[in-house]
Amino acid sequence: VVSPQWLLQHMGQVVVVDVRKLITKTVEAPGFIPGAVVVPYSRVTRGINQNGIKLDSMALDKQALEILMAELGVKVGDAVVITTPGDRLNNLTHATRLYWTMKYFAHKQVAILDGGNAFWQAQKLPIVAKSSSASASQYRVKELMPEILAQIADVRGGQKNLKTQII
Repeated sequence: VVSPQWLLQHMGQVVVVDVRKLITKTVEAPGFIPGAVVVPYSRVTRGINQNGIKLDSMALDKQALEILMAELGVKVGDAVVITTPGDRLNNLTHATRLYWTMKYFAHKQVAILDGGNAFWQAQKLPIVAKSSSASASQYRVKELMPEILAQIADVRGGQKNLKTQII
């Protein structure tokens, strides 16, 4: 988690990714951090069918993350700060989903903006009316961090182990 002041000091050194719901296909909700590129929150998860059950809000797979990051102009070594409008707690769900997906695929420099755009604006920092457009990049996942992903066996083991906390 980074503060608005930290982000302000590092503008131009990080890619700011604003995860939000688009009002329509072409109109965005107002209020962006300068230079931020927008990703609709529907793009940070995927739906799958497993054993006849439709599962929404699953993590992106490797290919989907590579495509998304390339479209956002993110390169493998870039420092990324994820933000949201910050006006509702459920916005944070999408930011943390993207954060942990990037971490799982070993993107090392990724953080979430504390309080999102709402806290940024409350600090009287600059807000612009439109998001920035990204120049497409190349993004290739080179490694995984599978140890951060709990599998069903981990959860079952945790249920039996009183030292493990499941939240």
